[in-house]
Amino acid sequence: MSSAPIAVPQMLSARTVARRLAHHRDWVLQRCRDGTFAGAYRDQGWRIPESSVLAYIERMREQTQQQFQLFSSESKRSAT
Repeated sequence: MSSAPIAVPQMLSARTVARRLAHHRDWVLQRCRDGTFAGAYRDQGWRIPESSVLAYIERMREQTQQQFQLFSSESKRSAT
């Protein structure tokens, strides 16, 4: 009987996340401590699930779109 392989999340270092997000490593470390990256834990340095980083990027994308839509609707109202 063969069982399906268990999916192991890809874990990233704080340095790798900092490079991918174009932020300073200290910013990433603070986000780990405040719980922004779900599932992050300290080992020999912080380990951050790639899925958590992708979820963060998606949240920021959605927030930016909402802000843009709000700005656009306010601009249209003030122009009339």
